Amino acid sequence: MPVGTRTTLSPAKTVVQQALDTSNIWLGFYTFSAWIFAETCIWSSPMSAKLGWISYNSASLQEKVKLNERPIFFRCMFITLALGQSLWHIYRDEDEIPMPIRKASAIKKKDGTVISAVEPPRNQIRRNLPSIAKSTTAKALILYGVGFILYYSVLRSVIRKGSHMRS
Repeated sequence: MPVGTRTTLSPAKTVVQQALDTSNIWLGFYTFSAWIFAETCIWSSPMSAKLGWISYNSASLQEKVKLNERPIFFRCMFITLALGQSLWHIYRDEDEIPMPIRKASAIKKKDGTVISAVEPPRNQIRRNLPSIAKSTTAKALILYGVGFILYYSVLRSVIRKGSHMRS
């Protein structure tokens, strides 16, 4: 983890430089954890969720089985979120959670002396929670849109071509 701010001419150059840097391999943790989370959700879901690899068109097992796209779409969304968060992490140089010690208010004692009270981190988080929730929701919605477009424009066409080749 680098100490201090990065000094490149543009954020885009920072992304390229840092994405290729071997010290940032740990950012693969986002992708790995997203994949594990998706797998856990899929394998712990009930049969009614229909997240199995194959689906049947009718109750008869003589029907042709086909690839179920739901679990693929589900995994694609989590991987897209992970890759987007990784790039955002590099772009914004977010290696830490800033928790500055801030003075909340001055307290007067009975003898007239003034003491400054330090604002606890819990209060700082509570105060910043609306803006954190807003930015997180915005990022998730944007990345969901990107994942949706990627899935239906790229991955689904690859899946369809692959399944037609075997027929």
